[in-house]
Amino acid sequence: MVKAAKDGAEAVALWKARGPFEAVVSDFEMPGTTGLELYRLIRSISIETAFLLVSGVALDQADAELSPDPRAATLAKPYQTTELLQTVARLLGVR
Repeated sequence: MVKAAKDGAEAVALWKARGPFEAVVSDFEMPGTTGLELYRLIRSISIETAFLLVSGVALDQADAELSPDPRAATLAKPYQTTELLQTVARLLGVR
């Protein structure tokens, strides 16, 4: 099942109400919080959740923080749907 949130606060509320989720796909730039802040929050709750951070801006800071985590990755926009699906599948397969 897929759930969508319009911003970081809604994502956190959704996580608290319906989580945990197998995977989270988040944009880096969102109203109210960044995708990197959301990653940190999710990781403080669950180390098992796959986390994909996508962005159309430079991902250097995010890459540095997420790269040691085998269940997290970044993906630069624009990307192909197949690239998104393959990345999520790879992250889910790490378990």
